[in-house]
Formats: sequence, structure tokens, C-alpha cells
Amino acid sequence: MRTHVSFQRPSTTLDGEPPFGGDIAHALAPSFETQGIHTTNMDSLDYAYFFYAPSDTRRCYVMIGLVDDGVRQWLISVDVKRGLLARLFGKPDTDSVRTVVDAIHHFLSADEAVSSNRWYTADDWNHRREDAWVTAPGA
Repeated sequence: MRTHVSFQRPSTTLDGEPPFGGDIAHALAPSFETQGIHTTNMDSLDYAYFFYAPSDTRRCYVMIGLVDDGVRQWLISVDVKRGLLARLFGKPDTDSVRTVVDAIHHFLSADEAVSSNRWYTADDWNHRREDAWVTAPGA
């Protein structure tokens, strides 16, 4: 499943101190809320913003950060947080992740300032497979 999306978008935070992208994170979370997905615990690391987006029974960790790699300027990634027993014996998290990924895609598609959406699987992103991206998560 494609859970990583890079894109280009202006940001008011690029002239300040890291982490960058707070304006994007603070716009994304309310967009989730209007789509019926409650978000919690927004915070920042040295390099990115993050929050949790409970979807069904799983908590998805959503991270927003600056990549600044040409057309891959920003990255939003989704990862499911589960305990050991859930990982060993639980059902796949496809539906929960799909709900959050679809909400991200809706947010990016509705923002006229966003361009160059490129969706990747985590493996394709991490191995920098430039030919593996698509313009929508379900494509």
C-alpha cells in the first residue's frame, strides 16, 4: 500500500528554524477532523511534525517533514502503531491505513498550492525508486 506522498507546496515556515512544515501539519489535522478522523497529540521533532490519527481501532502515526529534494519537497508518511500481540495475531491494518491515506489525498487534492503529488510504498520511498511513484494512492 502506498503510504508515503511527496509534493511541492509553499510554506510560511521555511524562513524560520526547523522543524519546517508546521503550517502544513496544522492545516492537515483539521482537514482530517472534517473528514471524521479525530487527531491527537500533535507535536514536533527536530526535523518534522507528527500527530496520531485514530482510524477504526488502530492509531496511525502521521509525519510531515521537509525533504527539500527538488520535486520531492515535502513528505507525509503514515505508519500504524500496534503492540506486539496485535502484530503477531491481529488482522492486517489495510482499512485503517486506507482511511488515513485517503484523507491525506483529499487534503492535498483540495489545496491549489500543492503540486507534484507522488505516492510511494514505504519500501519504494526508502530505496529511492524514482520510477515507482503514482499520482494517487490507489492507482
